Amino acid sequence: RELLALPLDRGIKVDLPLTYTPHSIELEEALQLALENRIEVNQAEDQWNENKRLSRMAKQNLYPELNLVLNYSNCGRDQVFTRSCTRRRESTWGVGFTTSADFNPAAERVAYEQTLIGVVAAERGIDQVKANLTLDVKKSIRQLKRAYQRIHLQEDQMKTAQGELYLAKVKFDRGMAD
Repeated sequence: RELLALPLDRGIKVDLPLTYTPHSIELEEALQLALENRIEVNQAEDQWNENKRLSRMAKQNLYPELNLVLNYSNCGRDQVFTRSCTRRRESTWGVGFTTSADFNPAAERVAYEQTLIGVVAAERGIDQVKANLTLDVKKSIRQLKRAYQRIHLQEDQMKTAQGELYLAKVKFDRGMAD
C-alpha cells in the first residue's frame, strides 16, 4: 500500500493464478551443467596447473647451472698506433664452461618432491570439488522432487477442500447445516 500510495484502510484483492510450470531436468544433465559452469572447478584446475608449473621449475633447479663462455680478442702491439692497426695483429679465441652448482643438491630435490606432492594434492582437490558439486546437485534435485510432491499433494488437498466447501454450501442452502 505504501508503494502504491493507497490508503491504509482500503481493502486490496489480489487475484493470482495458482499455476506453475515444472522444469524437469535429468541428473546427468544437471551434473554436466554444474561441472561446466561452476567457478570452483575452474579454480581447482587453475591451482593444479600452477602446481605443475612450479614442479617444472623445481625440476629445472635440479640441473646444475652450466654456462658457455666465448672470448675473442684482437690486439696489436706497436709503438705507432697506425702500424699497430695494420700489422702484427694477434687474435685470441677462448672457449670454456663455468658452473656454480652444488654437487649434492639435497635441498633442491626436497623442494622438487614437495612440488610433486602439491601436484597430487591439487589433483585430489579437483576430485574433491567435483564430488562436493555432485553431492550438492543430487541434494538439490532431491529437494526439487520433494517440492514437486508437496505441490501435487497441496493441489489434491485444494480440490478436496473445494469439494467440501461446495458440499457445505449445498447443505447450508438446503438448511441441513448451520
